[in-house]
Amino acid sequence: MPALKIRMWHFPKSIMTKLKDESTAKTGDTWISTYGATMGVLWKTITRAKLPLLNPDLDTKTILAHGLNTRAKMQPPLTDNFMGNAVALPRTEPRAIRDILADGNLTEMAAAVRWPHPQFEGYCFILPSRAGMEAEGSDEGLEVIVCLEESCHDRLFQDEELQRYAQPRGFDA
Repeated sequence: MPALKIRMWHFPKSIMTKLKDESTAKTGDTWISTYGATMGVLWKTITRAKLPLLNPDLDTKTILAHGLNTRAKMQPPLTDNFMGNAVALPRTEPRAIRDILADGNLTEMAAAVRWPHPQFEGYCFILPSRAGMEAEGSDEGLEVIVCLEESCHDRLFQDEELQRYAQPRGFDA
């Protein structure tokens, strides 16, 4: 079994706006969330980072599983200081690797994240925003934890598409 590494990526608020705009450019009336746009670009770039390790048939279908904070979805909603877990692990519908890697498909990738199903394959966690804890005018956006095999992280660090939207945080790249 290859060694796994956990890394954090920071998506600045100002660049998240650009990512969401690029993800909604082709949708017309279809709404794309910031969450969907973030997970869509991560699904695409993580898949690309895994290619040399797994050498898959590009017609093979794969999914993205992601941790989702369900505190606000509970009835009544859980408080922010609730000590237990309130997480769901939804997954996308399977998509061919070739389709995931296609150029100009941020809209489709972001929309695919919208329809989750409970199962698990790898993980990405979007952490609660620290924007309220930062100084006024901060560009604090989202922090995302990604768990991948180590060589996949090395390729993810070199991925130009991900670098347009996020920077590594809390470690030396």
